[in-house]
Amino acid sequence: MKIEILICTHNKSRQEVIEIAQKSHAVNHFLVADEVPGPESSEEIALGDVSSFTFFSTNKVGANAKRNFLFDASTADVVMFGDDDICLQEGYESSVQKAFSESPNADAIRFNCASLNPDRPLKLINVERKITRKDVMSLPASGFFFRRSAIEKLHLRFDESIGPGTKVDHGDDTVFLYNCICKGMIIKQIPKTLVTVEQSSSTWSSHSLEDKCYSHGVIYWKLFKKKANLYAVFHLLKHMKIYHEIGFSKAWKSMRKGINSAKLNGKDKAN
Repeated sequence: MKIEILICTHNKSRQEVIEIAQKSHAVNHFLVADEVPGPESSEEIALGDVSSFTFFSTNKVGANAKRNFLFDASTADVVMFGDDDICLQEGYESSVQKAFSESPNADAIRFNCASLNPDRPLKLINVERKITRKDVMSLPASGFFFRRSAIEKLHLRFDESIGPGTKVDHGDDTVFLYNCICKGMIIKQIPKTLVTVEQSSSTWSSHSLEDKCYSHGVIYWKLFKKKANLYAVFHLLKHMKIYHEIGFSKAWKSMRKGINSAKLNGKDKAN
């Protein structure tokens, strides 16, 4: 079973990419795409006598465009999508192979992904079972190992209109994982930590409350379509302490703007 880790970076030097690969503990199973101006290229970078990884320079804009680019470039049986702060436990390959051999019907297997930043913890799972739509609302894509054939069969890709590098720079993992479940993908979770991430910074905190509401509206439409308004109201009522500075009316207006924008863009693509 061939496993590849697909990593997106932005404006990193060649040396920085090498350091990211070395830190990951996944050098020989590592594909990196960095967004750079100019012609696209690929390079096999050797690290010592037995280690190497593939580095793609691409003009794809946004993390999800690069994720889709790397998925199409991959030749692995199993892939995991990650960011440039990822580190895998040594010997992770045997754990992944063992899990898939013991669960031949699973399209994907999710292991725990732990945050090294106590101020930005990630949800950890403590029981082995099938993952549901509710579960993926609070889980990152890191830690999910997918059979590449399952993603191809279900015609799944990351939504390139959202995610880092776009106006709506959050929620992309949730939308992708939610679509996986809705299309019938069987995902098993195993309560074992194989992945850690630094979680050192986030652009989300720099956004205005109106922009955050707009983004939530976009994501709610992509997830729930006709029920987006209902979920948006629930969100505002539950988190009104966060939005008290702008009030319910302005927050709702911004969220509705996001819902309508996503709805309109969806219709344009359908046409």
